[in-house]
Amino acid sequence: MTEIVFQVEIPGLPIVQFTRDNPGTRLIFNHINFDQDHFPIKQILTILGTPAQYDKLLFVLPEYYDEVRILRRDERACSVMITLNEEKKAILKGPYEEGLRRIGSDMILRPTVIKDGWMTIGVITLVDVDIGALVREATEFLKGLGIRLRLLHFGEYKPEEHPIGDYEEKLTPKQAEIVKMALALGLYDTPRKCSLDTLAEIFGISKAAAHNRMKAAEKKILSMYFT
Repeated sequence: MTEIVFQVEIPGLPIVQFTRDNPGTRLIFNHINFDQDHFPIKQILTILGTPAQYDKLLFVLPEYYDEVRILRRDERACSVMITLNEEKKAILKGPYEEGLRRIGSDMILRPTVIKDGWMTIGVITLVDVDIGALVREATEFLKGLGIRLRLLHFGEYKPEEHPIGDYEEKLTPKQAEIVKMALALGLYDTPRKCSLDTLAEIFGISKAAAHNRMKAAEKKILSMYFT
């Protein structure tokens, strides 16, 4: 199984804007019901914040959701059952379907977390994913919609083992992932199929940080073979 974790920044979406306007708050979506296309339409949303903060969000939720039923609330959090409005579903479903077309419907969608204006989405799939092609195509598609994407993690899903495994054990997870992505995107091909700028953009870091991370990883890998 393959695990992919990425973040998207969707401008103008009230639930995303809420976390941007209220630093320190966090939204967690647990998906409990899906439509015939495997798109989540019913969820339990937990809002982590103060009552004054989550009351602001509860006020705007009916714009996107037909059902907003409070399950529990206290001084630190509020949990509500929500059902997506059909009209808004048509707007939000496009990017989801685009990703689903590449990953396949035989997947597990992990709880979605929104914090500081970024939506973190985790997927576990049985499909053998061409991560390089997926990231290239998804980035271009979402960019046309004004949505930014950055990759956090990808690799074989092995919850019982070290997340990187084997000889990569000496690399940090971030170092392993940037080298894997560089290989997948063709940074080491001749001629090169991607640039260091592209790699930095995918991981949401500066070009200098990407360069330093790559060099540190490459030094460790070379040291394993030649020392």
